[in-house]
Amino acid sequence: MAGRGKATETARLDAGEGFATTVDIAMAAIAWTLAQRPTAGAHSPATAFGADFISAIPGISIRFGQ
Repeated sequence: MAGRGKATETARLDAGEGFATTVDIAMAAIAWTLAQRPTAGAHSPATAFGADFISAIPGISIRFGQ
């Protein structure tokens, strides 16, 4: 849940079994990094891969407002 003042928003990330999902995300991150060659320096996952990276991985879904 995130909020600003009295306004709040919730989101739920469904990803299945934890260890298998971790492997899927790591492999996707490696493949993306080799293909895209991000700029040098420190990055957060969002600045390195973009906001839609996680939802593009099979088996992961994000639901807002629940």
